[in-house]
Amino acid sequence: MDEWGLHCRDIVARELQRRGWTLVSPEELLLRVVEELRARFDDSVNIPTAAIQRATVRCYARVLFEACGEDASQEQNRAFEELWDYLYPRAVYRLHDANAAQDATQQTLVKIFQKRATCRDAGNFLRWGEQILVREIIERFREQYERRLTERGIEYVPHEIGFEDLGENVNGESNRTEETLTDPKQDTPAAALTEPMRDALVAALHACLQNERQVRVIVGLFIEDKSFLEVAEQLQTSPLNVQVIRTRALKKLRECAEMQRLIEDWDL
Repeated sequence: MDEWGLHCRDIVARELQRRGWTLVSPEELLLRVVEELRARFDDSVNIPTAAIQRATVRCYARVLFEACGEDASQEQNRAFEELWDYLYPRAVYRLHDANAAQDATQQTLVKIFQKRATCRDAGNFLRWGEQILVREIIERFREQYERRLTERGIEYVPHEIGFEDLGENVNGESNRTEETLTDPKQDTPAAALTEPMRDALVAALHACLQNERQVRVIVGLFIEDKSFLEVAEQLQTSPLNVQVIRTRALKKLRECAEMQRLIEDWDL
């Protein structure tokens, strides 16, 4: 290996180590990086260090893209762990809330998994994933705030999400799930549930939501009769974020067959 090759190898190895990327060895990735650089530059000796770093990221993005498509494999699990490590700090930077950033990053990974085939350039896979994260954060902001025209101009104020905003479910039927969880005939939602019913409901919540924080929000608000502030303090997040988590959880519950069967079994 000539002097330039050694220089390039050192940069590739440092970049992989700095970012914690381990799906391929530096030597294996180096071959891809060199091939890309020599296709773009006539004089390899004078290629800037920054260009080598960018090529390393692009080549590794292709590795991530390929690994994310390896269903139920260790490579796929590792690829999504590395995507999390890449996206989560960016979510924290934009949201200034670690718990909200966790939710946004998790939703982003789900969408990356679902929409991976729509990424047209595997070398741009990381940037493509970051764009999904940004859209997720914007959507979260719109759910938390509403845009109002005031005497001082355009302002964004917290938006209180109520059950009346949720509408009907996807089949056009009434929201029996919300009605069950907030029975107005009882002093508190918990008063309507026997202990076996409560256990069955919590089990159904776990099965339908598959998200511990969403379960804790629903249990806290509707079964334990806590306020938004109390649940927010318990989860170390903001009351506005609790509202967003609640809305998404209720949407899942309306579409969950197991929850609907439970309600029908109780004849509610």
